[in-house]
Amino acid sequence: DWFADGRESTLLGVDGRVRNMQYVSNIIDAASGRNPGSVAYYSHVDTALGAYIQHVARLSRDVQLNAGTRFDSYPRFGSALSPRAALVFEPWDGSSIKAIYSSAFRAPSVSTLAFALPLLVVPAESLGNERVNSAELTGEQRLGTHTLRTTLFYSRWQDMVELVRLTPSELSKAKTAGQVLAFVPEAYQYRNTSTIDSYGFTVGSEGGLFERRLRYGLSLTEAFARKQSTPGAGEQLEGAPVTQAAARLSYDLGERWPTLALASVFSTQTLVYGVDRATYATTPSVAPRVVALANMSGACPGLSALRYRFGVQLANHANSAYPVGTVKHATAENPDPVLFPLRTFTAQLGFEYTFE
Repeated sequence: DWFADGRESTLLGVDGRVRNMQYVSNIIDAASGRNPGSVAYYSHVDTALGAYIQHVARLSRDVQLNAGTRFDSYPRFGSALSPRAALVFEPWDGSSIKAIYSSAFRAPSVSTLAFALPLLVVPAESLGNERVNSAELTGEQRLGTHTLRTTLFYSRWQDMVELVRLTPSELSKAKTAGQVLAFVPEAYQYRNTSTIDSYGFTVGSEGGLFERRLRYGLSLTEAFARKQSTPGAGEQLEGAPVTQAAARLSYDLGERWPTLALASVFSTQTLVYGVDRATYATTPSVAPRVVALANMSGACPGLSALRYRFGVQLANHANSAYPVGTVKHATAENPDPVLFPLRTFTAQLGFEYTFE
């Protein structure tokens, strides 16, 4: 804190790590328990170095700037610089306008680097970092106990890693190299292939009434996400709903009584992620999903240090937008994708004791 009054402050840091990364995949026969041998074994020790700097400056009573960057170095994936900045302007009491830029990266995971399956997946050859750059503009207005908020956002993810089907010539080479079995009709490999653009807006409101005993929150997000695997061939991103909405309401009945709460989350129809759409009669998608939650919490009568919480969650269907298993196309046995199941009913009861 350069002037000891919060006007100008700087943060410096360094982060060094030694990592021992191991991965192995076993396929075990469910009936006999026999394991014919491990596949995709991976073991590697490396070092990772990160260094970062951030400066916060209050330029005036109404304007504050926060800027910084982080540098990361990985022996196998090179270096990455991730700058970020935020400008906050308060034009009048109770209001704020924020302009934010940020960037980040993700190195390939060990499981992605190592995963191989002689029946379907060829080991990855060389993978680079995934990167994201984001910009956001947010306006906020506080009116007593209520807050209104609007956000515009744009993000671009580059070099995203995904399974890519081998071409006939690549499949032939993989069979010759012994990476897949000779009778396999198709195979896949993890590669940096796609770019994703996502833009949209979020509007919301939250606040309280009756001395904040009644609290509420509302939000609506409209996000248009497009994936581009080849130049000029953008398509709607699978697994990401276009519209999501959420609402919550709670009321505190008083110190001797519980707090009651209700919440609901809604998402529109969503395309199923990562399947071969051309093999299905209709484009695989998941119907709109609604999840409703009810909760009651408070102190146990006569024992204020012991608190309880009871909640119930309901959903209108159990289908996620993500398939189960490695088969990504329609078959005679499964003309529709086999989807990862989600819970349609959950009940929870919990207790918390505070020692004083």
